[in-house]
Amino acid sequence: MTANIAIRRVFVWLHRWVGLLLTGFLIVVGLTGSLITFNSELERWISPQVYAPPRPGIAPLDLGTLAARAENLDPAARVEGVSFTATDQAVAQVTPRINPATSQPFVLGFDQLFLDP
Repeated sequence: MTANIAIRRVFVWLHRWVGLLLTGFLIVVGLTGSLITFNSELERWISPQVYAPPRPGIAPLDLGTLAARAENLDPAARVEGVSFTATDQAVAQVTPRINPATSQPFVLGFDQLFLDP
């Protein structure tokens, strides 16, 4: 009987402290997870320079035109895709083209271009 009580005490103690430690972890996970909900707003607040100023009355360009303009910005880049991330911002995913002289990819230093649609 006393062995069962001792084992029970150990498991109650272990359960209590593991639960308290996990509570801290779950609080951190919950807070950081709730921030993801506001990702666009936080990004706009932290990096306002990547967003275009508002231009009322001007229609945005289509994705094909934006892709062509993005490739004109850097001829060493190939546009893989363009998408609207907000009403005043588009993002072009780019990869390096192959340098014909060396048969190696160009070094771009970036993989996204933020565009004013």
